[in-house]
Amino acid sequence: MKLLLTRNIFNVKLLVAPLLFGVLYGCQKTDHLSDLLPEAKDLSSNAKKSPRKSTQESADFVYQWYKTLAEIQLPNPAGPPPLNYRNFAYIGVGLFESVQPGIKGGSSFSPKLYQMPAMPKPDMSEDYLWSASANAALASMFKLFLTGPTGLTEANRTSIDAMEAANYNRFRSMANEDVLQRSQAFGRSIATAIYNWSTTDNFTMASVGWVPPVFPGALVPTSTPPTIAGAYLGDSRPFLKYSLKALAPPIPVPYSTDPSSQFYQAAREVYD
Repeated sequence: MKLLLTRNIFNVKLLVAPLLFGVLYGCQKTDHLSDLLPEAKDLSSNAKKSPRKSTQESADFVYQWYKTLAEIQLPNPAGPPPLNYRNFAYIGVGLFESVQPGIKGGSSFSPKLYQMPAMPKPDMSEDYLWSASANAALASMFKLFLTGPTGLTEANRTSIDAMEAANYNRFRSMANEDVLQRSQAFGRSIATAIYNWSTTDNFTMASVGWVPPVFPGALVPTSTPPTIAGAYLGDSRPFLKYSLKALAPPIPVPYSTDPSSQFYQAAREVYD
């Protein structure tokens, strides 16, 4: 079956988003605002609101973003699971790119992921609050990717805008307005670049023109004409170049209709 034997792209894509989120959390996590900026205790001077370039920033608000989107997605998922896996993988890459300039020794994934273009670069002679960058990037990417007839409602979009604004207002205790605006603009530029990259990956859930393969044990479509959602998923661009030639491992038990075969007996056990 083509869907099973083509390169295993979605295992890679599904793993990328939580992996990148873990990188962000591991590099940036702290527990208290006083740990983030000692100056946050004294907000009397705007000069004290510019973040130190070596200061760690909490990732707690990122957890809240994903929790909120999970709550939005549960009753109204934005499309079939493979589409959601793909969208959240891109969002995970974008989240990382929105903060990686602030990670000591960090570098973009552009040279590492297959056909990923160079990402916008911040002006490192200026100060940034990477939390504000991530906040803007996530809000923008959620609205860019989670679209379609079963995607975000207007109420969902309003909630996303409200959460972005609430986070931005909290960040005012950590940085001055120039820093926040600059950081927000950078995050949004990353979101746009990631979305534009995603439009070239040849992903489709369509099955128009698909001809099902015929061999013993092949999928037998029950509709006329035969359709299967995502029949061409194997033609999608993977995140890792090696996946272009990687195949799923062979089926461990050969297909057989012989009642004495291991395959038949296993299938019978499930049936019974």
